[in-house]
Amino acid sequence: MMKRVVFICVLIALAACKDEFDVFEVPGKDFKIAIQSFNEVGHPWYIQTAVSKSAAPIGTLDSLANAVVKIYEDEKFVEQLKFSGMNGHFVHPAIFRSSTNSPRPGHEYKITVEAPGYPMAIGTYKQPEPVPAEMTFKFHSRQRASYTNLETGESFITYRMAYEVTFTFTDPPGENFYDFNLESAATEEDFAKGNISSELLYDPFNSNLMRGMTDDSQISEQRVTYKFFYFGYEAQMSQSRWFRISLRTMPAEQFKYSSKLIKGYLASYDPYSQPVTTYTNVENGLGIFSAYTPYSKVVNVTFE
Repeated sequence: MMKRVVFICVLIALAACKDEFDVFEVPGKDFKIAIQSFNEVGHPWYIQTAVSKSAAPIGTLDSLANAVVKIYEDEKFVEQLKFSGMNGHFVHPAIFRSSTNSPRPGHEYKITVEAPGYPMAIGTYKQPEPVPAEMTFKFHSRQRASYTNLETGESFITYRMAYEVTFTFTDPPGENFYDFNLESAATEEDFAKGNISSELLYDPFNSNLMRGMTDDSQISEQRVTYKFFYFGYEAQMSQSRWFRISLRTMPAEQFKYSSKLIKGYLASYDPYSQPVTTYTNVENGLGIFSAYTPYSKVVNVTFE
C-alpha cells in the first residue's frame, strides 16, 4: 500500500500575498498582521500575532502586543483573548490566550485580529471530528550504539532502544487529513499539567521522515495501519515513562499550509529549485488559523 507520509517539522514561518506567498523571498509588500495558530481540541485557544511583510523565517517578524483578538464559533462571538506576554523565542511574537474556551469538533471558527495601522486579519476553518484508532507502543530491539552527552561533550557506549508505534484506523467518508503524534511525561498527571516532551516518530521506510502527516487520497474509506519507530538511548532513559500516542485529524487548510511550508524549507537547500509558495487561510493577513482534533491513548512503558 502506498503511504503518502511527509515530514512535518513545525517550522514557524509566515509570508505575504493575497492567497499565497513566497516562503523564502522578501516580496517587498506592505506589512500585514500575521497569525500563528496550531491549537488542539481540549486545550484553551493559544494564538501568536505579529506583523510581517515576507515569508522569511520568524526572525523578520515584529511583535503585536496591542492587538485585539476575538474568537467566533458558528458566527457567534465567544471571547476576546487576553494578552499574556511575549514568546521568548526569536523576536518575541505576542501571545494571546483564552481563559476557558477551546475548539470543539464539528463547529466552524473565525478569528479576527485588529491593530492600529493594519487591515483587520480574518481566518476561518471547520474543526474536524476525531477518528478512533487502535494504537500500540511495544519493544522492538536493543542495539549497541555510541552516545554523546550534549551538555558535557563526553562520548561513551550505550544501547539504543527501538520501540514500534502503530496506528490502525478506518478512514471515514469524505476528505480527511492526519498527523501522527507522540509525547512523553514523567508521570500520567504531567500530561494535564503540560509537563510533556514532544518525541520523534521515524517512518521505517524512510529514516528522514519524522512525525509524519498524510491525507487520505490513497486510503479512502479503507482500514489501514501506519507503523513508526521511537528511539531512545539507554543512558537517557529512566526505568519507567508515560507516553501519549495521538492520531490527530486536521483541517484541509492546515494540511495545505504545512505541506507547502515543508517543500519550501527543503527547496531552500537546493540552489536550482523553483520558488515555492505556501498557503494561508488568513484574509488581509498571513499565516494559519487552525486546530488539531486528537484521538489519544496513554501508556506506561517500563524500559527493557
